[in-house]
Amino acid sequence: MLKYWVNSNSGDYVIHNTETGEWRLSLIARFYEDEWYPHELIDITESQFLALKGFLPIKEKKLFSSRRLGNYNIWNTYSPTKSDGTKGQGERTKVPTISEVRDIRLKELGL
Repeated sequence: MLKYWVNSNSGDYVIHNTETGEWRLSLIARFYEDEWYPHELIDITESQFLALKGFLPIKEKKLFSSRRLGNYNIWNTYSPTKSDGTKGQGERTKVPTISEVRDIRLKELGL
């Protein structure tokens, strides 16, 4: 069974295969700050996923719907809405390294 999470600020998403235990981060293609970033798939660990911020569960049919993807217009960018109602800058999701995840967990535990 596959489970999905999407980052509403960037459009990037995570797929978790519950049968094999694999986690994959899919970074969508985008044009950001005058540079083209192609689509990329990255294998991550569960602890790296738990350290990522802003991912919400989503059903597969909504994740790949043309409405969410805007008919896959490459100029479409996912960006956070600022408090004044304007669009902010959408950035690619940054994956923390295993050592950064360890530091995050130790800080949460107060160690």
